[in-house]
Amino acid sequence: MSYNLRFKVRSLASLPASEESEDSQIRFLVGTTTLREENEIHVVEYSEASNDLTCLAVLSHPNELWSITPCPADPSLMFTTYSQAGKSNASLWRVPIDAIEERATHKLEMEECLRIKTPSNTVWSVLWDPNICEGHEGPMSVISVESHHLRQWTIGEDGSSAAAAAIVEMDPDSEPFTAASWDPHWDHLVATGHGRNVSIWDLRSSNQTVAYSIPNAHRQRLRSMDHNPDRLYLSLIHI
Repeated sequence: MSYNLRFKVRSLASLPASEESEDSQIRFLVGTTTLREENEIHVVEYSEASNDLTCLAVLSHPNELWSITPCPADPSLMFTTYSQAGKSNASLWRVPIDAIEERATHKLEMEECLRIKTPSNTVWSVLWDPNICEGHEGPMSVISVESHHLRQWTIGEDGSSAAAAAIVEMDPDSEPFTAASWDPHWDHLVATGHGRNVSIWDLRSSNQTVAYSIPNAHRQRLRSMDHNPDRLYLSLIHI
């Protein structure tokens, strides 16, 4: 089983299943990275019954993608991070869900709700608050991950505004952040990887407090990490 695209791929994300969808619905977002042509996000569905992958829709994206992060509370919203003119920024997009469900044969356009720009211009990932779910009402929280900063933002309910709420800043001469995960059990804790080290940050503190750390956790640089949503104190790290 394989799925082929015209361009190279760097980003892959699972799409949260809607409560109204069938139990067997398994969907992914796949983002391309090309410098000379318009990039794409493919909405791909996997069928357990037939063991097939089907493209439901192709979304246009203006820049080469670094990451895709769907909103767990609203399937029509997602963040992407991307490179543009040597800078790395993040945008929140509204996706045409109805057109995807109808399996439109033409490439679909997304609506850019807002763009997150920071002084460092190094936003390479965005984390949604893991405790929000479908049906959530009111503002939502996200964290932008930069080379040496974590910034917490409050996103307006309609996705049209963002306000910075908290920040963690590393020494600019230290190893940059290369991985991050927001703890789904303790919403004030964020795990990061920088170099070969793992640090857990307490967002409640105004003093950028490291709750605990694991120096030299791996022999090589950490590339990604994620928490186990079902069990405390377990995380998966990719090097």
